[in-house]
Amino acid sequence: MLRRKKAEDAQKSLNPPPWKFGRRITGFVYLVVAFCAMVACLAMQAQTTPVSNVEATTAPLASPAGIAYDASGNMYFADLNNHVVRKVSAAGIITTVAGTGEQGFAGDGGSATSAWLDSPVGVAVDRVGNLYISDSHNQRIRRVSGGTIATIAGTGVAGFSGDGGAAVLATLSHPTGLAVDTGGNLYVADTDNHRIRKISGTTITTVAGSGEQGFAGDGGPATAAWLDSPDGVAVDATGNLYIADTHNQRIRVVSAEGTISTIAGNGSRAYAGDGGSAVAASLARPRGLSVDALGNIYFADSDNNRIRLIATTGIITTVAGNGSQGDGGDGGSALDATLDTPRATAVRALGIFDLSDTHNDIIREVGLNGLIYTIAGISLVSGESLTLSGPASVVYGSGSLMSTFSNYGLTATGQVNLLDITSGSTVVGSATLSANTATLSSSTLSAGMHRLVLSYGGDGQNAAITSGVFVLTVDVLPITATANGVSVPFGQAIPTLTGTLTGVLPQDTGNVTAVFATTATSTSPFGSYPITVTLAGTSAANYKVTLTANSGNVIIGKTASTVTLTSSNIAPFFGSPVTFTGVVASSTTGTPTGTLSFLDGTTFLATVVISSTGSATYTSSALAVGTHSLTAVYSGDTNFAASTSPAVIESVTDFTLVINGTSTQTVNPGEVASYNFAVQSGGTPGAITFTASGLPPGAAATFTPATIPAGSLTTAVGLSIQTAGLQAVNRRSALPSQIPLLPLSAVFLLPLLGGRRIRASLARMPRTLLVVIAGMVMLGLSGCGSGGFFGNSPKTYTITVTASMTGATTLQHTATITLTVQ
Repeated sequence: MLRRKKAEDAQKSLNPPPWKFGRRITGFVYLVVAFCAMVACLAMQAQTTPVSNVEATTAPLASPAGIAYDASGNMYFADLNNHVVRKVSAAGIITTVAGTGEQGFAGDGGSATSAWLDSPVGVAVDRVGNLYISDSHNQRIRRVSGGTIATIAGTGVAGFSGDGGAAVLATLSHPTGLAVDTGGNLYVADTDNHRIRKISGTTITTVAGSGEQGFAGDGGPATAAWLDSPDGVAVDATGNLYIADTHNQRIRVVSAEGTISTIAGNGSRAYAGDGGSAVAASLARPRGLSVDALGNIYFADSDNNRIRLIATTGIITTVAGNGSQGDGGDGGSALDATLDTPRATAVRALGIFDLSDTHNDIIREVGLNGLIYTIAGISLVSGESLTLSGPASVVYGSGSLMSTFSNYGLTATGQVNLLDITSGSTVVGSATLSANTATLSSSTLSAGMHRLVLSYGGDGQNAAITSGVFVLTVDVLPITATANGVSVPFGQAIPTLTGTLTGVLPQDTGNVTAVFATTATSTSPFGSYPITVTLAGTSAANYKVTLTANSGNVIIGKTASTVTLTSSNIAPFFGSPVTFTGVVASSTTGTPTGTLSFLDGTTFLATVVISSTGSATYTSSALAVGTHSLTAVYSGDTNFAASTSPAVIESVTDFTLVINGTSTQTVNPGEVASYNFAVQSGGTPGAITFTASGLPPGAAATFTPATIPAGSLTTAVGLSIQTAGLQAVNRRSALPSQIPLLPLSAVFLLPLLGGRRIRASLARMPRTLLVVIAGMVMLGLSGCGSGGFFGNSPKTYTITVTASMTGATTLQHTATITLTVQ
């Protein structure tokens, strides 16, 4: 039976009933249709892949949401319905930095541009450039670091769990707004969990909201408060956390201490209160918000189609949007513009903010002047368009931009104006439309980045219109300069440096000058120093100058030096110390270093290191008597040339001992011999004393004066030699044989002369005989033929007179005299 049943079933499958066959055909058709629909969908997706590397105002967006800026001025935003995150560079070029455009979840650990996202809403950038994304429908927070994407919070399952643990294990429910504080902590609007959560490191916690949907808790701990679908967060520099409590129609703040309060919104969903207290105002679904450096809060009052500002004073005002829902107003006052459900704000600079005009699919900016422009996305007002195109960068003084108008084939007449809205709004050019196009020169734009828009005033059949923002970078124009070299000696002030400048445009004649400079100064050492050049003048910032290869340098040469030599005494007494002082001076400024060598003629004396004051001394007491020519020779150093002093003539003197009058005398014993001398001292440093040697026996020498005081000039000196008397001489003749006979016989005759009779006889003697007798007596007394007194022979003495000066040096001079004693 079983085998038969199987056979029947097989037969039925081969021959189905007609109605069954029809059902199969119909099912097949359905499959084909479904397949074709899928192919068409894939084709559509392929056709709508977000464009990159184009001007941001030419790229279509799809419900842009959260906006953030990095430290370099690049803007990031969540292109929500395109499922990507975009970047607009400071030059206005748009690129995709995360997501392929595919809706889904994939790609962690790989390139962010290959990942899949699902309806990203919020973005934030930390101080080191990490990009954070609230991947809302994937229930995750993802981070792009170095181009690689990873999940840092959320499991992908909607729910609430994980506080106090690893953020990647926690569950979120429709995360939207993001903010990063100065410490790198990330705050997340966990919208459908009615909480604000904080990711610090890898740990997640709740910092506001108990999870109850509603409004409660002001004045108490933020974690005990009730929130309702918060959609935006922001944090200021002091740690205050601001929350767009969206369905409570309020803006709330959590202080650094954790207390929550309302700062804007009375809870009613409406528009009211501008110009008054923010807490009394009515809001309608407030969403993304941001804080400027002063503490002013910008927020998207979404259903009021406005951007509103809460000043630090607590007053609320509208800063963009007239309340009407629509697209319009570019180029005019932001207060007159029409917005469509703006979702987020971001402060670009003080007084300048951006907003995501979400349902208009554009990002707009309001400048310091209060004018509004589209900076990303394509703004479409009816069928009329005005675009500005051209190169992304030009060199100063060159280039042009193209204006193109379109309005369903209508031809516009009149002119378009080119406005620079970088700061304010300035007309920088204009041109007349011809066949709906016009060329505008960019040659007058200064170097730097310019945010440009076109403005057309309209004509009889075309309305006035303003283009989106076109970012043009004007590069500086390279020019050259040639510096004139100079040579100066060390210590001399550097003269004003000059040169030539080549390449300045005629329009800037007189507005650009070259300023040549050097690091060399009057105190820079010997060497070569380069000359640099900078530009000055009102147009200097438009040029970049470089020096040509044949530019000169500043050459610091050795400067001349002079040496002055002085003597402590140009006429010293021999042996006296003399100090020579050499001073080296610069012919400009500075103090030479090195050594001074002292020379006596060509004879080297000494080398002395120069002091810090430029001087050196040398002392000598060894200069010989006579004239000396002394010089000081400077060695030179790195900065100073060698030099030699003028000669100092040094005359070294000595005293002299000169005999005045006769130097030879003859005296009898007991007599005094006198001699005269002259001492020429020239002012001796010490006293002069005298001695005599070689005197006759028993003689005594006396000098008058006995001493010549120091410092005396020419002095007369007398020498008296007292010879020994006769008694002293006779004592030396003790032998009888030495007594002359005749004198002795005469002695014996003396008594005879005493008698009267003898005297009478002598009277009768012939006179001739008496003369003979007397002569004999005298002859005996005179030595009896020896020539000496009492027979002594005359003796001649050579006497040496010595004059001595004792001081630092002992000096002696002698004179020789002759004395003969009879």
